[in-house]
Amino acid sequence: MKIGICVPLYNVVPASFFVNFINRISEFYQQERYDVQIYLQNSTIVDKARNELVRMALKDNCDYILFIDSDTIIPSGALDTLLAMDVDIASGLYFSKGKPYLPVARMKEGDKHCFLEDFEFNQIMEVQGVGMGCCLIKTKIFEGMEFPYFKLEWREKDGIKYQIAEDLYFCDEAVEKGHKIFLNTGVVCEHFGAEVGPAHFMMYKEQLKIDKDDREEMIEDLVKFEKVPREEVLRRFVKRFELRKEEMDKVDFTDSEQVLEYYKNNNFEIYDHLEWHFKGRRNYDKKLVEGIKQQFPDRGTEILDFGSGAGQVSYMLAKEKYIVSACDYNKKSLDFISHRFTKRRQKIKVIPMPIHKDFKNKYDIILCFDVLEHIPDDKFDETIALIKSLLKPGGKIMATVSFGAEDIHPGHFKGSEEKNKKIMSLMEE
Repeated sequence: MKIGICVPLYNVVPASFFVNFINRISEFYQQERYDVQIYLQNSTIVDKARNELVRMALKDNCDYILFIDSDTIIPSGALDTLLAMDVDIASGLYFSKGKPYLPVARMKEGDKHCFLEDFEFNQIMEVQGVGMGCCLIKTKIFEGMEFPYFKLEWREKDGIKYQIAEDLYFCDEAVEKGHKIFLNTGVVCEHFGAEVGPAHFMMYKEQLKIDKDDREEMIEDLVKFEKVPREEVLRRFVKRFELRKEEMDKVDFTDSEQVLEYYKNNNFEIYDHLEWHFKGRRNYDKKLVEGIKQQFPDRGTEILDFGSGAGQVSYMLAKEKYIVSACDYNKKSLDFISHRFTKRRQKIKVIPMPIHKDFKNKYDIILCFDVLEHIPDDKFDETIALIKSLLKPGGKIMATVSFGAEDIHPGHFKGSEEKNKKIMSLMEE
C-alpha cells in the first residue's frame, strides 16, 4: 500500500510541527505494510500547492494521499485509524484558531454550508466538508474529477459575493461525484497558532448552545408574530436581500421623505436586522451588554436604543433588568418588539419615530448603532440635535457608523468631514 504524505509549506515551519512531523514519519516507516512517499510543496498559493502535491502523488501511483498542514499537530496512530475507516475521504478533528474554536468541518443545510457545532468525541460522522489539516483521501476518486481539484472560487448567492476555500471546493466536487466524507472525532489534532485543541472548543460549547437556543426562540416568536409557517420565516431569512431589494427599488433615495416612508413601512428589514445580530454582530452584542453591566451596575439605569430595528440589543438588556426604551421608524419592527417582549414577559417602552419635539424623557445611556448612515443629509443635523436632547447630564452615548457602504445597503448615505465632526461631538456628550 503506497501512501503519499502531502504537505503544503508556507516558507516558515513551526518547530512544534517539525518535531511532530518527524515523529509521525518515523511511526509510518515502522509499519512494514506502508510504502510511504513524502511530497512537499512550498507556495503561498494554497490551492496551487495542493494541486501540485496531488499531481506528484498520482504520478507515483499512490493508493492514498494523507494531507497534513504545516500548522497541524497529528496524534500517534492517526494514519492507522483513518485507514481502518476504509472510506473515500476521512478526516481527523481539529479546531479553527479563532473564537469560538469551532471544528474545521461543515454540514449542509439546504444549499449552504454550516459550521459543525454539535458532536460527540470518539465517533465517526458523515459531513459535507472538512479541512485538509489531517485528511486521508483514496487517490482513485481523482480519476473522475476535473482538474484543478482544489480551487479558491468566488461565488454569488442572493446578490452577495463570497469566496469558498480550496478545501471546501474539493469536498463539494467530491460529493457531487458521489463520494462520501467522514470525520473521525477520535483523531484529535492540535492547530498551531496558539495550539488550539478540544479544551478551547469546550470552553465555548455551552455558549454556542445558548446562541442556538436564543436564535430558535427568536424564530419561534417571528413565526407567531408573522402568522406563517416556520419554513416561510426561514425562507425569508435566506431571501432577505432579494425581498428587501424589491421594496427598495420603488424608493428614490434622493428624496428624504420617500426614504423615511420606506423605513416606516417596509416589511423585510426586520429579517436583515435579526440575521445580522444573531450572526455577524452576536459577539459584539454580548460584549456590549457585559460592558454596560460593568460600567452601569445599577439596574435603574435608563437606556434608549435609538434606531433599535427589531430590538435584539434592547431584548438582551431587558433580560438583564435594565429600564429599556426602543425607538425606531419601522412600524413592523416596533410591533414585533411589543409582541416578543410581551410573550417573553420582558418590560420595554416602545417609542415610534419621529419623536415629538415636546418629548420629556431623558436617558443615562443612548445606543445608536448603525443608524446615522441611514439618515438623509437634510435630516442629519436635526437627528444629531435630537439625540443630544435626549441624554441626561453626565449620560453616555454609544454609536457605530458605516457611511457609504452602498454595496451592503442601498440606503446608506455618504459621510463627510462635517458629519464626522458632529458624530464626534455626539460621542463626547
